[in-house]
Amino acid sequence: MAVAPITHDLDLPPSQGVWVLNAYALSFAAFLLVAGRLADMFKVRILFVLGLTGLGSLCLVTSFIENKYGFFVLRGISGLFGALIIPSA
Repeated sequence: MAVAPITHDLDLPPSQGVWVLNAYALSFAAFLLVAGRLADMFKVRILFVLGLTGLGSLCLVTSFIENKYGFFVLRGISGLFGALIIPSA
């Protein structure tokens, strides 16, 4: 699993290593209903491309960050973009 290398690289204690996954999962779940409503209101293709572009670019930026708090924030924002993809697909 990827949690152990990430917690080692960011010098996180094991109790905070769970937040690597939870930052994405919580923001994804919280924004999923809103993203479904946005897909009903706007064109599905636009939201899909926006979500895919945003998620891809944030994953690239997240891979280069070395600050643990910035990493959690970017993982949370990428969960928002990931939630845009699911109702559009």
